[in-house]
Amino acid sequence: MGNESKSRDRADRPALRGWAPLLSFALTAVSACTPAETGSTTDPVVKKIEGAPAAAAMPVTRAELASDKPAALSSLHGAIALGTSTGLFAGSLADDPPTAVLLVPDDGGPTTTGAVDVMARRGGGGLLVHGASGLFHDTEGFLVPSPLEKSLAGKSIVAIDAFGEDAAEELWIATTASAIHVGAGKIDDFDVEGASAPADAAIGVGPGQAVVSAGGEAFFVDLAASKVTLLATGLGKVHGHDRGEDDTVYLATDAGLLSRDKTGAVSLRTLAAAGQTATPVLGVAASFGAVMVVTASSLVRIDATGATTLGDLPGASGALAVDANGDVWAATATKLTRFATGAKVTFADDVKPFFSKHCSSCHDAGLNNAPKDDFLDYATAKDRSATILKRLAGDGISAMPPATTEVLTPSDYAVVTRWVGGGLQP
Repeated sequence: MGNESKSRDRADRPALRGWAPLLSFALTAVSACTPAETGSTTDPVVKKIEGAPAAAAMPVTRAELASDKPAALSSLHGAIALGTSTGLFAGSLADDPPTAVLLVPDDGGPTTTGAVDVMARRGGGGLLVHGASGLFHDTEGFLVPSPLEKSLAGKSIVAIDAFGEDAAEELWIATTASAIHVGAGKIDDFDVEGASAPADAAIGVGPGQAVVSAGGEAFFVDLAASKVTLLATGLGKVHGHDRGEDDTVYLATDAGLLSRDKTGAVSLRTLAAAGQTATPVLGVAASFGAVMVVTASSLVRIDATGATTLGDLPGASGALAVDANGDVWAATATKLTRFATGAKVTFADDVKPFFSKHCSSCHDAGLNNAPKDDFLDYATAKDRSATILKRLAGDGISAMPPATTEVLTPSDYAVVTRWVGGGLQP
């Protein structure tokens, strides 16, 4: 289905170039990145996957909601986060209009986000929001100013990614001038030398490691090793990015959908028949086990069987998100559309078997210091659902099951996330 294609030759191999130091969270100076070693001396190999999307076997039900100039979409604890010209809104899993998320200002701080232009999911389901008034994050159902805002003042942010959780969380920020890495209590400003433009996206793939797109090319950046490797060229404009639960990184580009999996393998899906010009991808969302993309005219699902067109979407802006029910939300300049792509998750059919496989062996009898709980009982599981989800995600506490017993990824327990987000159906 695919053929191997090599990029053009490059005499100017990429490298990191240091910039002036920024300030850490504690507002103490840190060193900028040192010059990087030369990247790989061989041209990158990208698996090219051609083929126009097939039509869905059945039409997908959709609902359209009027919206105030939707500019950005993401997920917020399983629901939908909608960034507009007037602030942040949260969408329910029904057809109700999204409701405003209130901002709690600090002393003398902004009282509104202003027009929202960039958002990023955080581990545990939280959200980072960048608007005309600065950078914010959610907490307990509200928005608050980010402590990073003072360090980032004056920088024009174009993309943000959050990788890891709690003390291990790292932020990768692309601005109109350079890329920024925030982690381990410091902020480093860096640039990819040899790129024809500043970074337009940086997506974490490991501690101090990211996929960075700049000037129509994609690079693997390792800050600790001070090394950059060229991954792909000829991508044109990068319109969006996301990272799936399996740590595969996706870039929505003029040349199609570029992906890099956790083994380092890179592929480019053109969404066009063999030999035809690639279809530009305007947005991508990879969450709750789904990978969805939008083109200028349609919504497309990507899975192991290939690409499938789920519905027309003329005038798509590229803003796209998947909620905990598995439904897809996409925006145009004037409206928000929810595609009913999800399947209802119930306790009896989906969640109870998960608990039986992964939880009951310890919790039924209280083994290995586990509290004695009957998670196979619907009432018990429903009552403890919020705590169960936090323990599965390791959201501020030790993850369950313990690593000595079993390690679950977000895709492994997505059924529980979707059950909670979908209303705890019996």
